[in-house]
Amino acid sequence: MHSAQNRIVQYDMLRGLAISLMLMANSAASVLIADAPHPFLMRLAGSFAAPIFMLLAGMMLALAKRPKPSRGLFIMIVGGLIDMAVWQSLPFLTFDVLYTIGLAIIVTAYPARYFSATALALTGFALLLCGQLLQWGGLYHFELFSVGLNFDQPLPPVREILPHIPQQLFIDGWFPVFPWLGFVWLGAALQRSLPSFAPEVQGAGVSWRWGRYSTLLLLASSGYWAMTFNLPAMRDGYSELFYPPGLGYCLTAISAFCVLLFVMQWLMRHPRILILLSPLVWMGRRSLWVYVFHVALIRYWLSKCCVTPDPVKFLWVVLMLWTLSAWSARYLPAFSFPSRR
Repeated sequence: MHSAQNRIVQYDMLRGLAISLMLMANSAASVLIADAPHPFLMRLAGSFAAPIFMLLAGMMLALAKRPKPSRGLFIMIVGGLIDMAVWQSLPFLTFDVLYTIGLAIIVTAYPARYFSATALALTGFALLLCGQLLQWGGLYHFELFSVGLNFDQPLPPVREILPHIPQQLFIDGWFPVFPWLGFVWLGAALQRSLPSFAPEVQGAGVSWRWGRYSTLLLLASSGYWAMTFNLPAMRDGYSELFYPPGLGYCLTAISAFCVLLFVMQWLMRHPRILILLSPLVWMGRRSLWVYVFHVALIRYWLSKCCVTPDPVKFLWVVLMLWTLSAWSARYLPAFSFPSRR
């Protein structure tokens, strides 16, 4: 747990925004009935949750006083426990977001602290490009391989499971290494290029020039994404627009994050607005707890009694879940995503 003065409030708000968007996207898969259309704006908004998490994870690693790759192992174990206890599925197979973040921390902890910003950025973009090349090569499989934990039936033979692990880890799981690891390396590069954006100097950080360039980059990258865009089908009920995560999407998500970073920097100058956004700060400081809390509520409560085809009723369900998650983050002792210490 960190004291408020040792936190970067902008990062906490961004992380809180990301978990809020992820909460909405995860709820849609279980609360909106299977044949109910998911509004496009909701699909678009939910698509930016994971990139924010990944980029911030890299930024935290670059801020670390000393690398702690063991933190990544802890997060992967939490992901495995969620798979078994919440989704009743065999862990370490479909590679949800916690697995990728945990693995990224293990792999990136030392490079984020000691590599140059240029080396980190080049590696990050190479990982994004590898993801796109694998998709162009036809190696991305839309259908996921998963194994349910049913104690009345035996598990498939190990020889049938093992070939799917590297395929889904690197190419076509929920969040495969290519390209998602690239977001973490680019986040580390971004932090290394912003040496003044640190807890000791909360007033410093990105400039108006940063905001202008980020906006131009967002317009260019989103234009490229729009020209290459094909509306993806929902994947097991999840409707984000990154199945698969093409290069246009990745560049748009990164540039949108840069714009958000500027917006959060601007909000820091307006205390009244910060008070209204304090629930995002609570959730950002306890993001791992909120993740575990909300998926458990979705699985064991909302999916059983709140299923609806009506998008308006669904939004009320999401608001209720968001409120419960925010209050739990404020008042319950919990844990958060990787420490920078």
